Amino acid sequence: MNKPLPMPPDSTPRNRRGLMVAGAVVVTVAIWLLLDALGVGVPSLKRFWPAFVLVGGLASVVDFLVGSRRPASLGRGVAGIGFAVLFFALTYGRLSWRPLLDWLPGLPLVAGLALIATWLAGRGRRASLMASGLILTGVGVSGFAARFDWLERLLPSPVIFWAVLLLVVGLFMIWRAVRSNRRKA
Repeated sequence: MNKPLPMPPDSTPRNRRGLMVAGAVVVTVAIWLLLDALGVGVPSLKRFWPAFVLVGGLASVVDFLVGSRRPASLGRGVAGIGFAVLFFALTYGRLSWRPLLDWLPGLPLVAGLALIATWLAGRGRRASLMASGLILTGVGVSGFAARFDWLERLLPSPVIFWAVLLLVVGLFMIWRAVRSNRRKA
């Protein structure tokens, strides 16, 4: 009996996607270095390094849109783009590295947005992604509201903000539970 040979570990779809994203970043760095060596005026890597994180995020989004259609690819893409924006803000002085609370709210904000994107791409199959995403996004927005006066003025009081956010999360969870019970019946 002839059994098909197993695929080598490096050719699994997951590894191919990772290779595609890493390859896109490496090609971008290589082109950057070549242009710099040829005397083409490219921005300094010291100031523009977050562009490589951005390329990785965009490659994951492209993988989702034209390749795998896997929700996690979109989530990783949103995370990469979000972290690139955060790193650009730090590199260009819009946020400061020193006071931790200047940039720390960006971490849960990016993670929350990535979870929400994954939930949306998965057509709402995993309610925990949406609930976690909303809460993490709320933590990030609250943290930045304490840092930026203009954002604090846009939001209601912190108690009202959290009450509304938790109300939305709780109602969403109840709706999902009722919906899943109706499917079983």
